Amino acid sequence: MKSDQLLNVVGYAGKLLIESGAEIYRVEETMVRLCHSFHEVQDAESFVTPTGIMLSITVDGKTSTKIMRVHSRGVDLNCIDRINALSRRASETALL
Repeated sequence: MKSDQLLNVVGYAGKLLIESGAEIYRVEETMVRLCHSFHEVQDAESFVTPTGIMLSITVDGKTSTKIMRVHSRGVDLNCIDRINALSRRASETALL
């Protein structure tokens, strides 16, 4: 697993959630849950505002960070539901 790829995918999921009207604390929680579904990730932290995302992961003792701007917002409950379902499935798979 490449840290940059994971940061990009999880960051994009978080951005989609914010743009779709998800609550900030749920975006943070979902992003961390997705990161922790990979056993290589030792630690994951996210900080989200309505206009930006900061996401850090630690893999093999090295911390990588991604910062993203959020420019648009709306309401798309279907998008929120699909990303949350993906996050739950990833977490369940990681526990097996």
